Amino acid sequence: MAIDCEMVGVGPNGAESSVARVSIVNWHGAVVLDVYVKQRERVVDYRTKYSGIRAEHMLNGTAAACVRDLALTIIALAKSFDEVQKQVADLIKDRILVGHAVHNDLKVLLFLLFRHRSLTLSPGPPPLPSPFIAA
Repeated sequence: MAIDCEMVGVGPNGAESSVARVSIVNWHGAVVLDVYVKQRERVVDYRTKYSGIRAEHMLNGTAAACVRDLALTIIALAKSFDEVQKQVADLIKDRILVGHAVHNDLKVLLFLLFRHRSLTLSPGPPPLPSPFIAA
């Protein structure tokens, strides 16, 4: 499975990352999960330029609509962090997980203790050991 999380900035100057969207696809590229996450803190920086996240994606209680390619797309209601965290945990249990900087996605989902092996497919020195590896 492959995972990608989009984050928004919370806390002083938006310096702390908070998960705003989680997307997971399977080996065949089929979407297994694509969900927005309700924020527990005030969002200081939506990081829209990088994340694509906007305030309307975080609406509580009403669906937001946007027009894209002349088709009306309803954006699903954001779910609570606890609900999304449980969904992700259930989906990735006993699976091989790939993605770009997966350790950041797992960190923002508060999955701090996990075993992993990483393979970097880029030139240059190997990455520093992750502080999130359980012995």
